[in-house]
Amino acid sequence: IFLLIVGAAIFPSYLAPSSATSLFLFVFFALLGLLLWNLLMVTIGCLAFWLTEIKSLVTVLDLVLSFFKGAYIPLYLFSDQVKSFLFLTPFSYLTAFPTDIYQGLVKTPQLFSGFFIIAFWILSFGALCRLLYSRGVRRYEAYG
Repeated sequence: IFLLIVGAAIFPSYLAPSSATSLFLFVFFALLGLLLWNLLMVTIGCLAFWLTEIKSLVTVLDLVLSFFKGAYIPLYLFSDQVKSFLFLTPFSYLTAFPTDIYQGLVKTPQLFSGFFIIAFWILSFGALCRLLYSRGVRRYEAYG
């Protein structure tokens, strides 16, 4: 976020947001995406209570998530059916949705639906994290 703001100050014709509202909403949704990403990673980390090696799982999941969040191929290049499916999953709200807001491509109804979808995923992963952690702590045994 900081680099984008500095870049917009240096190259305003290329990197400036479409409006001040877009900048505020971008920061808001980027922070929600960061929270969602952290909850997703904590959920995967809680699987370490049951699995012996989790690093390879995290690496593979990171590659898959990067593809579905639009890091390799922008989501607007996918078909409408795939895009509508991806916008129901948590992946597009990690980077693609905040970027679209910054560019001014998201209209008000999409903002509200996007907020409710990301809030749903944040609450879902938060509850799942809590459940996995509490069960994992009960199961955990340390030797040494």
